[in-house]
Formats: sequence, structure tokens, C-alpha cells
Amino acid sequence: NLREHEAAAVHTARALAELVEQGAADETRAAALARATARAPLSPPPAAVALGAPQLHLGVLFIAEPPRLIVFQQNNSITLRQFWRTLASAWNASAVVWSNAWFSCDDYDWGWWGGAAAARGAGPARAAAAIFRRWTALPCEDTMHEWLGGPPLCDAGTTDCEAYPALSSADRRLEYRCKCRVEHWHAGGGGWLSGRALAAGGGALACTACGAASDAAACVADVYRAALLAANLAGMLICLVIGLIIFRKRKCKAVAMGMWTVLEVVLLGALLMYASAASQYMSVAQWR
Repeated sequence: NLREHEAAAVHTARALAELVEQGAADETRAAALARATARAPLSPPPAAVALGAPQLHLGVLFIAEPPRLIVFQQNNSITLRQFWRTLASAWNASAVVWSNAWFSCDDYDWGWWGGAAAARGAGPARAAAAIFRRWTALPCEDTMHEWLGGPPLCDAGTTDCEAYPALSSADRRLEYRCKCRVEHWHAGGGGWLSGRALAAGGGALACTACGAASDAAACVADVYRAALLAANLAGMLICLVIGLIIFRKRKCKAVAMGMWTVLEVVLLGALLMYASAASQYMSVAQWR
């Protein structure tokens, strides 16, 4: 839950800022605060926590697995630089700042990382905190082709492609997998197919849009979605028709006594409710 991680980063930064304001901030207390934050009941749990107060030359990074504490003044290596940069990115910001994902080649921290940073307090009492998490996979990008061993064998228009760390390969850092997008199907099934399986099969994965000639089992969810969407659209049409009838008959005694303006407002509210519900059955986010 991204909101939970953002709230935890803000709470931790505020706690460190209070220690700075009280003159009680040091490496020991900052390390204890970082460890406590790493044990917070978040989903997924924090993989690392960084705290900093540059005016006190204070900076600590606690990595949960394997557990280890790193002090900024003692270790500012290239492999850890992105952690410190994420922490510093929130110093002049009032809102929570999310970093771009990066790939760590360190043996202990191998894989994708990302984090949320926040700063609280003012002037000499300002402090920052960042909570990091590991990403199991990220969408494939053109810049990853060198690490993937070439362009993925996934049709860009009909499939979703994810890159993940290669744990069993010595010749490349990343592997990839792909599957059919929503409202698409393939005879081989709708699950993930690894890049190695596609390479062994000798062809790229290209899926077919669900339609009249589509596989019934693969596209059954889309049939239900279309039926529910049609029901919502029918409800919207009924509200619109009733609203037009009431507006045209607004001068009739029976309609006037029923406060036709109130009826129109109620129908408008029902129309908006149907519209918001109908939008949820559209699988493509940009259409929503």
C-alpha cells in the first residue's frame, strides 16, 4: 500500500525532527528509530529505512535483510548512493517524494529498489526520512534491452512485459516474462510466459483481442463485464428519459406539487452514480 508507506515516511521524519528540536538527535537514537520503522506493520514490510539531518552531519541507513546499519559519514559508496539521493530529494519538498526505481548490483541488495522520502520540521530542526521497498518486477523499457539480451519477444500492443532480476543466469542481469493484456487471449493460456520459454518456442507472444471468435474460457470475464456495463448504461438511459419527461411535464399540477426540481436533482444524482459505476467496468485506465 503506497499510502501507508508515505504516511510512515512522514511520521518517521516528524519523529526525528522532534529529536533534533530537543537536542537529543544522535546516531544511536536515529538508528533505533530506523529499526523501529523497519518493523512497522506495513505491506510489504520496509526493506530499508534512511534518516538524515544534514545540519547535524547525521545520516543513517538501516537495511532489513540481512540486518545491517550504515552510517553516511562512514560509507557513501556508489552502491549506496541512490539511497542517500532519495533521502535528500525530499529536503526542499513539502509533500512525499517517490524515487524512480533503480537496480542494485550489490550482492546483498541485488534487485529493484524504490522508496518514498519526506522531510518535516523547519530551519535547524528539519529532518528527513525515507522508506524503501524492493520491487519484484518492473515494466519492460527500451533501456533494459541490453540487460535482457535483446528486445523482448512480446508484442508491445497486445501483451504486458515485466523485467525481474536474473537469479540463475550468469550471462545477464535481468530476465523477462510477458502475458496477454486484459481483453486479449492466446491459445497457450493467459498466464506469464518467461523469455526463455518464448525463445525456446521460436516465436514472439502475440495475443488476440476478445471478440466474437475469441476463446470463451479466456474471455469469460469480459462477457460478464460487458453485461454489467450494459445494465449500468440501461439504468443511465432510464434516468435520462424520466428526467426529460418530468422536465416537459413540470407545469402539470401533479408534477409541480411533487417538487419537480427535487426530482430532477435526485435523478441527476442517480445518473452520476450509474456513470461512476459503469466506468469501473472499463478495463483500460485511460478510458476511465
